[in-house]
Amino acid sequence: MRIKFIVPIITREPLDRLKEGLLPYVSPGTKLEVESIRYGTESNESFFDEAVNSIGVLELAEKAQNEGFDGVFIECMLDLGLEAAREKLYIPVVGPGRIAMLCAGDLADTFSVVTVLENSISPFKHLASSTGLRDRLVSVRSIEIPVVSLKDNARLLPTLLNESVLAIEEDGAHAIILGCTRMLGAEKKLTRLLAERGHIVPVISGIPLGLKYLEMLIHLNLSQSKLSYMTPPEKKVDFREGIHISGDVDVDESIL
Repeated sequence: MRIKFIVPIITREPLDRLKEGLLPYVSPGTKLEVESIRYGTESNESFFDEAVNSIGVLELAEKAQNEGFDGVFIECMLDLGLEAAREKLYIPVVGPGRIAMLCAGDLADTFSVVTVLENSISPFKHLASSTGLRDRLVSVRSIEIPVVSLKDNARLLPTLLNESVLAIEEDGAHAIILGCTRMLGAEKKLTRLLAERGHIVPVISGIPLGLKYLEMLIHLNLSQSKLSYMTPPEKKVDFREGIHISGDVDVDESIL
């Protein structure tokens, strides 16, 4: 079984190191190849990031199918480019966000997402709506630590704990979803810390769950329906060299 793991950001992080950290979450015999997009933004925290980085994701996803991979995993809790990739591909394509919500909806009556920045709150609500679980999502809380600052950040676990406790005690969440794949590894410690405070709830990390789900689909020879994700009509696609989209936005103060 061969899985292409797409990192949907531009990154200087050694991909071999990332792959090494993922191996405990796949079955023996599963071959995992990690590749990042060549152009885009350095993190996914908004609708803007999703739009900019989706093109690179589609490029790598189609390449994976042509190279004979059995499935594609997109590493973004917002499921960046998932719908479009499912239209283009026949092999199964999975993202961690929707699967995490479906799991939370199965294990608990309600759930909250604890994500990185306030910018991500609306995208997660849209994802819950498209998954059919908007009424079960009681809140999306942010820790206000950007993705690029998560690694080895001493504030991460205490802030996750604080927002998770508030989600449970004030918002009525019965499960917690970690709203960024780069929070991977915090789920076990957070589960223990919540239990120490009397909250026995599932804390869901999207990467382990999503990879296991993708392996299951491949093993059972299942993939996305081509009636739901119809192959796009053939047409000319032209990505011109030199196009640049700035992450900086000029604001006309006269409209404020």
